Amino acid sequence: MSNELQAEAEELKAYAAQHPELGAAKHHVFDEIRPKGAKPEFVVMGINPGESNRPEGGWTKRICEYTEDRPFVMTELFFWSSKDRSDLERRYGPIETHLPFCIGLNKRLIAHYRPKAVLCPGLGMIRLCVGANRFSLTHERTERRSPPNGSARIDRVYEVYRGKDGIPWFFTRHWTGARGFPNAYKELIKEALRQETLGNG
Repeated sequence: MSNELQAEAEELKAYAAQHPELGAAKHHVFDEIRPKGAKPEFVVMGINPGESNRPEGGWTKRICEYTEDRPFVMTELFFWSSKDRSDLERRYGPIETHLPFCIGLNKRLIAHYRPKAVLCPGLGMIRLCVGANRFSLTHERTERRSPPNGSARIDRVYEVYRGKDGIPWFFTRHWTGARGFPNAYKELIKEALRQETLGNG
């Protein structure tokens, strides 16, 4: 965790102490800047941290592919780790139980850093972020493409929403879905991010 949001870090610590079930997490993710000490241009927000044995560096490297080595800050919609979604609810109860707290801190994180974009890997994030008007986002566009292998199916590659603060949110197909994520889709997302953010702010 960075030294930027000390008050929020203390609130997070106090909240976890008030809810003993959160002690089942191996770790949590909020306000992790890469590279450390940089001014982040992006907020990267997943659903919640995983608990694989893979080093964090692999995921950081994946993020750098999309941000093209521009600095970012990592957070999660739900801060505490689990093996998967079913494990999350087994440990902590319905995800909605702790979402209001997490959303409040994430709003303050976004307001503090004023990123050029919020990146959300996983189209399933849309329901959790847009539902109940949690972040006051308005839909702008959906990018659909046929895969380059000639298949007749049409894939949703990404969707763009915008907050009342003017910051765009990119919800994309999950970056770890290797088979269903051809390089052409990756390049499409990167180009959209360039057009939206380079020279912006």
